[in-house]
Amino acid sequence: MNFITIIKRMNSRIVDEKLNYLVVIIFFSLATGIIISFGIFTFPQMLILIAAVFVLFFIFNKPDIICFIAVILMFIPLSLGTIFKLRLTWSAEPIIMILFFLIVLRNVNFEEKSSVLAAKENPFLVVLLLYSAIFIFNYVRYPLPASSIAGVAEEMGGVRFYYEKILIFLFCLSIGYLVEMYNTFSKRFLNLLLWMVTFVTALGVLILLFEPLYEFIERLRDSGVFTTSSILTGLWFKGIDPFTGALRNTVLWITPFGILILMANVVNVRKMLKVFLLIFFIIGLILSATRNFFFGTLLALIVWALLTRNKKLLIVLVFITIIAFLLPGMGLLSRQFGRILYFPSDLDKLTSFRYELFKVYWSTFKQNPLFGVGVGATEIGNSSPGSPEYFILQNLRYGGHGFFLGTLYTQGVVGLMPFLLLYVMTIKHGLRIFRLQHTIHYRNIGLFSIIFVAYSFIPFLIGGSETYNQFFIIIGVLAGLVAREHKLHEARK
Repeated sequence: MNFITIIKRMNSRIVDEKLNYLVVIIFFSLATGIIISFGIFTFPQMLILIAAVFVLFFIFNKPDIICFIAVILMFIPLSLGTIFKLRLTWSAEPIIMILFFLIVLRNVNFEEKSSVLAAKENPFLVVLLLYSAIFIFNYVRYPLPASSIAGVAEEMGGVRFYYEKILIFLFCLSIGYLVEMYNTFSKRFLNLLLWMVTFVTALGVLILLFEPLYEFIERLRDSGVFTTSSILTGLWFKGIDPFTGALRNTVLWITPFGILILMANVVNVRKMLKVFLLIFFIIGLILSATRNFFFGTLLALIVWALLTRNKKLLIVLVFITIIAFLLPGMGLLSRQFGRILYFPSDLDKLTSFRYELFKVYWSTFKQNPLFGVGVGATEIGNSSPGSPEYFILQNLRYGGHGFFLGTLYTQGVVGLMPFLLLYVMTIKHGLRIFRLQHTIHYRNIGLFSIIFVAYSFIPFLIGGSETYNQFFIIIGVLAGLVAREHKLHEARK
């Protein structure tokens, strides 16, 4: 390649970046005009939006930085309110859209094309497109507006149910692109995930210890600045289990993610810090008092030990056992662990009405095996929030608890099939990456993918869908590594 060719390519790249810049400026100008003329946001939400636009204005040509901002907002549930009857539950939503929009522009304009965005070279993309098509088919078959006639919130099944799925698919592909095109992105991305999990876990522990902090968060939710859940951590609330007296703190549901990151060694942290964080996350997991995440984590650790032939799992299990023996004198931890190990013969007490819900799922699925009954087919009506009837109707509306069975109920075998394909593909490609000898980092990401699948099986089987979005983050990283490996293979030919 001669000097003139290099200069031409540099000039072409500069022109392309200016074109991207112009498109982004036009987009933001139109959006700002609409926002001002219609008075869409409250003042605090406007400040959040202005700050985000100001930052994006200067870093729009750095998609990796935009991705990191999106990740932070996916952990911190800042809200932007409602625009034209479509609620922007999370501030991260427009950032994710802008990120994907910018990546598509770069892929069209730049000479080097992404394999992640090519259906022939990215097996995950084909399944994601199939998954999206099935979602569209389901919506066309059973269309619902953002809010139902009965006034049910838009999150309770309707257009937003599908919109959120497509949103996480776009972010998944964006991560894949960045992992493929930026050599150090996967390391920086996983480091950010670890420190955000640490931050949210610390916040969850403080919420348990200091009631004023929780009251402050509740006030932020009431004012519309915060929403009730985040994209990657799920619900944000605190309560008391009626059967065991244990505190329920859903903010701590994210802690297994941190445990798996540390056990897979996908980030570089000093040994003493790693031990401290591991103990911190295990305590956070116990404080969450959530059985499916606890036993899902144990299953992941067993798979990790089998794959790595590592006896360190014994150390982790011994640590948990010591805590269990010390529990009688540990007050709060005693109640938390008491709920985790609470297995009464009465299934209603064990499953908190899920047993009745799962019976309805299964009996209805047998009548509608191919396509299910449709998302949003069940109206909640006048049921009182917190009652068993409300819990069952809420979950029947969109297939909440028990993801596998709930999806069969709402969308049938056809709706569950693409997800299961992604599940199998993650194991297949995770194992292949794990067995590669290129770098330790690659192998560890393959290991991380596999143990996450093992962990998520129990939450998907009996719990809610909080793990769903985390799973697509893993797919994005793995798809990027598969694309890099494909390019290396082509270069060797």
